[in-house]
Order: sequence, then structure tokens, then C-alpha cells
Amino acid sequence: MNLFVSGIRKLAFATLIFLSMIGLTKQALASGDSGCSPIWRMAHHDYEGCSNMAFLSPSNDTRVNLLLIMADLRSAKPGAALKTNAPARPDAPLFLWESIADRLGSQADKAMLKNDSAASSATPTSDDSFSLAVQADSALMPEERDALLAACQSNSTVAEKATKTASAKAYALYLEGAEEFRQSNYDQAAATLASLSSAQPAWVRETATYMVGRALINRAQVGAFDEYGSFSKNWRADATAVTSAEAALDKYLQQYPKGVYAQSARGLKRRGYWLAQDTAKLEEEYGALMLLSPEERNISDVELAQEIDNKIATPPDTYGAPRDRASEDALLRGTQSPLLLAMLDLQAMRTTEAAGAGSNGDVKHSSSPSIRLDAADG
Repeated sequence: MNLFVSGIRKLAFATLIFLSMIGLTKQALASGDSGCSPIWRMAHHDYEGCSNMAFLSPSNDTRVNLLLIMADLRSAKPGAALKTNAPARPDAPLFLWESIADRLGSQADKAMLKNDSAASSATPTSDDSFSLAVQADSALMPEERDALLAACQSNSTVAEKATKTASAKAYALYLEGAEEFRQSNYDQAAATLASLSSAQPAWVRETATYMVGRALINRAQVGAFDEYGSFSKNWRADATAVTSAEAALDKYLQQYPKGVYAQSARGLKRRGYWLAQDTAKLEEEYGALMLLSPEERNISDVELAQEIDNKIATPPDTYGAPRDRASEDALLRGTQSPLLLAMLDLQAMRTTEAAGAGSNGDVKHSSSPSIRLDAADG
């Protein structure tokens, strides 16, 4: 038995040396400013955010395991993707989630990591899309174009007398709906925008169709969150509101499957599932997305891992009440996606240090492991 254990330890040590060649490191890894340092030992039993390893492990951040699973699905070669000019560091085999996300992610992913927040209330009038559409629309009269651009810049509405053509009236009505959205008058915004489903300008027609679903999703989550971003106590999603939002977003995706806002519309649908705590639909969607390439699903591996971790692996307290063992077991048993089941199984294999190791250092596996769904697993 001792020889077997000794062999395992030698293999583990060799694995760590090999992984150091990958270069998974970040300058802040062992920095005192980060408040987190890698833990050097042969076995990691519980979640340790600074000691992730480049192979599937219960102690890894769930997002790291998800990235590795998706890389394996496409037979990716992480070593080739993780080339760096930085010199190898002795702590390279043990790394933070941000390290692998930074190395594997796009510029958009890096921006997301710096500002990981909920979708803002900005509308498509807050960027250049409205202005560009107005400037490119030859059906508008010069004075109409000037009035619309001025109203867009000042977040105001357009006087009726300033619009004469059907196109100008459609843009002006869109601005009214956008302003109602900004004022959190979501029911009225949805009604105003829905009236533009047959508008003459193509930009107005598509954008208004998308914004109806977005307004209804915002309406469905009114009162959902407290000041800390957790679900408010005793809050329940309005099933009718969520269903209406889903139908509106489906309408957009049916009409514009490759539209400008298709990625956002699919994301909002998932948000609706999450608000309604419809775990079955949410997991079905995530399982399907994991099987696709980033180009096909129009969302990167890093973004997807982050979202799955937030919405499935570490959801906020269910309406203010901590998860109990029964709901944890139900989540594990009810998962239909083998990929998400692998993620949850790895979590279920976590053990505390007291339960994880005996006096001789041998690992002891819990006979009835529980799923760890605490907020520490970012």
C-alpha cells in the first residue's frame, strides 16, 4: 500500500512539473494584494480558488473545469493556446480563474472580467446605431434627419410637426418607446415598440421587435433583487410576464435568426429561465451551447463558463432562503446534460479537509458527498 501511495505521489509531483511548462500564471497570483496564494500539496480536497490545475479536479473553480470540458470537446491543445513571453514561474501549475480566462479569452472576455455586471439599461439609441440608421435613410427629409439626431443626442422626443414622412414618424415613435424604457415604464414601452413591428425603416422594424422582448424581461424582474444583487426575500417571478417576454424574444429570433441582436435575445431568454427558476430549460440551453463552437453560438467559452457558473453552479439564494440538501440532490439527479452532470459531479466530490485526509495522508472519500453551491466558487 505504501509503495502504491508513493507511486501516486511521484506521479502527482511529475504532473505539477509538467504543468509548469504550460505557463498558467499571473503576476498577482501570489501577491499579497490579492489576498490569495496557491496551496502546495499533493491533494486538494475542497474548492481552492488560487490553486486551480490544468486538468479536471473537484478543487478547481467550476469555471476552469467548464473551460477544460469545452476545450476537450473540440480537441483543443491548451498548451499551444497558452504560449507566453513571460518567464516560467515556480508557481505556474497553480493558477487563478482570471489567469486561464485571460490567456484563452478574447478582448471582449477581458473587458467582461474587469466589469462583470448585469446587463445595463442602455438601449440601442445609446450607441451610434440609431444615428447611423437615420443618416443612411434616404427616405428622410434633411430637416427630419436633423430633428431626429438632435432628439437622440438629448434623450428627448420629437415634436409631431417636425416629422412628415412615414419613416420619420417611425423613428420618432421609436424614440418615445426608448424613453419610456429608460424611465422604467416597461409595459408602455413594450406597447409603443410593438406598434412598430411593420414600420417602413428596416432598422426600426428589427430593433423595435427586439426591444419589446427586452422591455418585458425588465418588467418581469422588477423587485427581484435587493441592494446586494441577491433575490429579494419572498420575491417570485410572474410566470405570465416571463412567458410573454419569452414569446416576444422568440418572435425576434424567428424573424431575425442572425439579426444584430440575436445573441442578446438568446441571453435574455436564458435570463427569463433563470428568473423563473426553470432549471430544466436553463440546463437544456447550456448543454446545447457547450456542444457548439464559439462562432456557432456567438458567445465565447469564457463568457459561457462565467454564465453557467453564475446561473447553475452558484446561483444566488433561492428567494432569500439557503439551498437545502434535498434541492441540491434534486439538481444533481435532475440534470439531463452529461456535460453539466460532469461539472456537478466534480463539485459533489469535494470534501472538507477533516473528511478528506486521514492521519497517514491517504484521501478518504465521503460516502454521501454533497454538492457545494456556495458563493465562494466564483
